[in-house]
Amino acid sequence: MFRDPSINTYIEIKGEQYFFTEAPNAPGIVYAEVGRKAKVYRLVNKEKAYALKVFKPRYRNKSIVENTRRIERYQDVMGLSVANRIILTPEEHPHIIEANSSFIYAVLMPWIEGKSWFNFVIGKTALQREESLDLARALVRTVNELEKRDLAHCDLSSSNFIFSANFKQVELIDIEDLFGEGLEEPQEKPAGTGGYAPAWIKSNGIWEAGADRYSVGILISEIIGWQFADIRNVSKGETFFDEDEFGKKTQRYQIMADKLEVIHPELSTLFKTVWYAESIEECPRVEDWEKVLEKIKEPEIEELLNESDLENEKMEEDTENESEIMNALSEDELNIAIED
Repeated sequence: MFRDPSINTYIEIKGEQYFFTEAPNAPGIVYAEVGRKAKVYRLVNKEKAYALKVFKPRYRNKSIVENTRRIERYQDVMGLSVANRIILTPEEHPHIIEANSSFIYAVLMPWIEGKSWFNFVIGKTALQREESLDLARALVRTVNELEKRDLAHCDLSSSNFIFSANFKQVELIDIEDLFGEGLEEPQEKPAGTGGYAPAWIKSNGIWEAGADRYSVGILISEIIGWQFADIRNVSKGETFFDEDEFGKKTQRYQIMADKLEVIHPELSTLFKTVWYAESIEECPRVEDWEKVLEKIKEPEIEELLNESDLENEKMEEDTENESEIMNALSEDELNIAIED
């Protein structure tokens, strides 16, 4: 399927040499990450990092060429830095393809440094309240920029956006199925990713303006909720939700709705609307999430959470007191108490 190049070998594109690098935690192994559709190598040119996305055989086709050229026009849109790309065709780069046939129609683009939300979820890594708000706002702001231009990623999930160390900047990756004016519909309509797409998207696929509304709603709720240990503790694993529970009143649904209600009632309302939606038209617009997130102030959250914690502590104390009273009663007293 792939023939890995050796470390420090290079490919030459337009007179520039791009060197393959070594995996940081695996000496002697070329740096590469394997995804659903492709293998992505990390290359370096003049101390700047690049990604070479090499597609699996079933996804190597000439239709990528024209779409890639059209996607390039969006490289200045917030979050679409990887739209700045070069495609390796047999006509323009025969020397590369002859040396490694698996590189046909591979795409060279900027390497995006940063953190992956997938790693936070699978590791159940905690977020501070400010970090969760900053990341949620950054993601929704980026996706809203797409929606305002009638663009859509069409397969948003925890693994295809990267964020900065300060949680305030987001870049989207895996944009080959981007929806937009003049872009060609992929041979296989995107069907979302488990844990971020309901059954009606998984079965029918989606490639249209507004296609990100369901997945972004789930992601924003997940990110906001991740500051709470009791949310992280009931996570399914690679995603918070199981793909089969959407639209059902499950334990995870209820705990998420309750926590979002504490942060801001409108957040919980938006989440519930997404959860029970049966079409993309029923999902809130991305700008609806952005407006609510901008209303949230950190001191207010602290106060609300403190009140919620006090209420929970009081309920626990009441329960403990009732238990102590019941334990103190003799069997005869207990029977009298129950009869009364």
